Amino acid sequence: MSEQATVARPYAKAAFDLAQKSAQLGEWSSMLSLAADIANAPDMQKLLAHPQAGATDLVELFNALGKDAFSQDFLKFLKVLNENRRLNTLPAIADQFEAQRREAESRIKVVVTSAAEIADEQVSRMLNALKNRYQKEVELDIQLDPGLVGGAIINAGDEVIDGSVHGRLQKLTTTLMS
Repeated sequence: MSEQATVARPYAKAAFDLAQKSAQLGEWSSMLSLAADIANAPDMQKLLAHPQAGATDLVELFNALGKDAFSQDFLKFLKVLNENRRLNTLPAIADQFEAQRREAESRIKVVVTSAAEIADEQVSRMLNALKNRYQKEVELDIQLDPGLVGGAIINAGDEVIDGSVHGRLQKLTTTLMS
């Protein structure tokens, strides 16, 4: 997967630069998300992996499947990807584009994995605390994982805060084994 991320990086930067110059970050974000969904479809993955796939114009297929949701500039971008047999990297390009967009808009995505539902009041307090900590707008994504037993794990950028019972038990086991 890291190879895909490496290959996708210059394309994501180029897409971001194009979108930023035309003041269309939101539109490009939507188009990249749709194109990534199309590229992730199992049948499309098989087609993109086929050795003869580069010989065909897959851009028209993407445009048809996207129901003409793509701008002319975006179709040119897809054409470059197709010519370089990189349409399969669209999901990684979309992810990296979103990371660049969040950085430019001073936002951070925070994923909170909790063992149980979190009350609205707690979510609000957590959101305020995260805004204060990172000095950015926070996109909060709450996921449930009963395997944590209790507590939560917070992933914010490169930082992980493990406040789960499972994590504490792991630390205790490691300490006792040493």
